[in-house]
Amino acid sequence: MAYGDSNGIQIPGLIAGRSLTTKQYYFVKMSAATAGAVIIVAATTDVPVGVLQNNPAAGEPAQIQALGATKIVCGTTAVTAGAVIGWNAEGQANVRTNNGSRYAGIGLEVSDADAEIVTIFLQGFSRGA
Repeated sequence: MAYGDSNGIQIPGLIAGRSLTTKQYYFVKMSAATAGAVIIVAATTDVPVGVLQNNPAAGEPAQIQALGATKIVCGTTAVTAGAVIGWNAEGQANVRTNNGSRYAGIGLEVSDADAEIVTIFLQGFSRGA
């Protein structure tokens, strides 16, 4: 089943802190080096602000989906419908592996391969119990 573009919540006014031209549908975090800029998450302990919806060059506007349905690039862990979704150190979606892991939402589709694009529902970014 395919899901259309989300009418979820986006964060206005952010820019790409470096080139993100190949990172559409990856998890991003705020850049510590540049106010108002986002970069790809670099660790499972990073706290994302959302999922990049476009492919901006450094300094260009970055469209960030913070809540609602969004497409996402999958990592090596298969995503399943209904699974609790986290992220890997490359900013890709993975199934949450333990109760203490941070998570972002729930899978709405099933991935069959690494780097496949599927839809998830972002519920905010939290730490599991």
